[in-house]
Amino acid sequence: LDNLSGGPTAVGTRLKYHYKDGNRTGVMDGSVVAREQDRKLTNRFTDKMMDVTVDFDVAPGATPDQTTLTHTVTIDTKGFGKVFTPMIRRQLPGQTTGAMAELKRLAESGA
Repeated sequence: LDNLSGGPTAVGTRLKYHYKDGNRTGVMDGSVVAREQDRKLTNRFTDKMMDVTVDFDVAPGATPDQTTLTHTVTIDTKGFGKVFTPMIRRQLPGQTTGAMAELKRLAESGA
């Protein structure tokens, strides 16, 4: 994920998302569409085949030393991308779970 605007992330920050999905690689242009420090971040990305919205919502956990993070990905396929909808539905849960586990590991390590 590249911050094309430079500086701190804020609403309007231009982003470029690089992905690899099996043998396929690609790039999506995007931007930060919502941001509340320590509470919420929403990014929106688009390319020829899909529009993707990624939400991160943070809330206090059950104890003072815990935090709850809710990660939501919404994908709207378009044009030829509609052909990939069944595959995306199958693969996305595993990819998201893996990414969130890695994020949790990094957060807990203090990295």
